Amino acid sequence: MDLGLGIAVVACAVLVVIVRRRRVVGIARERLDRGAPVAEFAAAPTETRALRRWLDRAGFREADAPRRFVVAVIGFAVVAVAFVVGLQQLEPFARIERTLAGLPGGFGGLVVSLLHAVPVAVAVAIAAAPFLQVRAARRLRVTQVEQDLPTTLELLATLSEAGLGLDAALARIQDGEPIERPLARELASFRSELSAGVPRVRALRRLAERLDVAPLSTFVSALVQAEQMGIGLADVLRRQADDLRGRRREQALLRAQALPVKLVIPLVICFLPGIFVFTLGPALYSILRLTAGSIGGGS
Repeated sequence: MDLGLGIAVVACAVLVVIVRRRRVVGIARERLDRGAPVAEFAAAPTETRALRRWLDRAGFREADAPRRFVVAVIGFAVVAVAFVVGLQQLEPFARIERTLAGLPGGFGGLVVSLLHAVPVAVAVAIAAAPFLQVRAARRLRVTQVEQDLPTTLELLATLSEAGLGLDAALARIQDGEPIERPLARELASFRSELSAGVPRVRALRRLAERLDVAPLSTFVSALVQAEQMGIGLADVLRRQADDLRGRRREQALLRAQALPVKLVIPLVICFLPGIFVFTLGPALYSILRLTAGSIGGGS
C-alpha cells in the first residue's frame, strides 16, 4: 500500500513537470515566432533559465540537459522511495526491529529509531545523487579553470609584450593547448564569437558569465575597462598575471598554515588511542594481575 502511494505521488510529480515544461517551451516558441526581443525571451521562464544557467556552468550544455536532469531527479526519487518502502517490508528487517525493541531500559526505542533513520538517510543520498553529480562537475570545472588561468595569463602577457594582439596571442596559445580543458574551450568560443561579429566587450562579458570563476571575472573586468578606456593590453595583462600569481602564493601559504590544524583530528582519532594502548596497556595489565592476586589471596 505504501509503495503504491509513493509511486502514485512520483507519477503525479512527473506529470506536473512534463506539463510545466511543455508550457514553458510553448511560450518560448510563441515569443520567437512573433519576433520578440532576446531580452524579453530570456526574462520569461525564470525557473528554466536558472536551471539552464546552473547546468551550463557545470559543463552540461546539451539542448536537452534540463529535461534529462529533471528525469534523473525523478528517477532517483522513485528508486529512493522504493528502497525505503521495500526495505521496511522485508521480514529480516521486521525481525531485527522486534529484537531491538525488546532491549531493556528504554534503550530499544532509541536503537529502533536509529534503525529507521538509516534507510531514510540512504534514500536521501540516492535522491540527491543528480545534484551531487552536477555539483562535483562544477567544482572540477572551477578547479581546472583556476589551474589553467595563471599559465594562460603569463603567456598572454609575454606574447602581448612581444607585439602580438589579443586575438593573435589567443590563437598562438590555443595551438599548443588541449581543447578538452574548460578554459581552452571557452576561449575558442570567445574567438568564434569575435569572428561572427560580436563586439569584443560583449564577448568578454559572455565569457565571464559562462565560466563564473572569480579570478577570470576579475581578469575580464580589467580587459573590458582597458578596452573602453584605450589602455594598452600588454600592461593590463602583465599586472593581472602578477596579481594572480601573488594571490595563488597567498592561498598556498594559507593552506600550509592550516595544515597543522587539520592534522589534529587524524592524530587524535588514529594515533593517540594506539599510543595509549602501547604505553599504558602493560601497566594496566600488571595492575589487574596484582589486584586479582590480592583478591584471591585474601579469600
